[in-house]
Amino acid sequence: MAGRPLKMPGHRPISRPEDRERPFSGAPRQSTPQRDPRLGPLARCLSRGRHGGARVGGVVPPARAAADAVAAREACQRRLQRVAQAHAMATQSWPEVRRELIDTLLHMRVLSLDAVETIEHWRKNGREGAVWPDPHTGDNYLLKMKDDTRWLAGSPLGEILRFSPQSDPFFFLPSPGDAPPQ
Repeated sequence: MAGRPLKMPGHRPISRPEDRERPFSGAPRQSTPQRDPRLGPLARCLSRGRHGGARVGGVVPPARAAADAVAAREACQRRLQRVAQAHAMATQSWPEVRRELIDTLLHMRVLSLDAVETIEHWRKNGREGAVWPDPHTGDNYLLKMKDDTRWLAGSPLGEILRFSPQSDPFFFLPSPGDAPPQ
């Protein structure tokens, strides 16, 4: 009984004291420590994308990563249009629309940066000077990104945040409006 850990309500010890590594005990170390199955799978690093940096067959191909990044950004663009429509039709309250708008813009900023970085990585892998095509028109997607959010300056969302009428795909210039409309 002396070697067992004290049981406390709501507490489950991860391992027994005799199983823990003792660095100065003189005992030989295991080459690869066994992970306790009760801990579950390892946490995924969010900075390594959806597939954790590697797929089943190896690393994600640059063309696939760029296509995924562009598709995610296009989906966020559609979400931004839905937020504008909800605000124009007054189907949500002003604070809800503002919260959703800010969340969508922050997400769009991250996705825009991801799209640029993955297209740049695709170009570095043997496609120097190549153009990533827009899925709808076939034009250069990076040039499309430059102008595809200009509509925000003249949209009803301009009542919530002041958008620049200039090209601003990473949303550096929006600033909060003074007060909700009366």
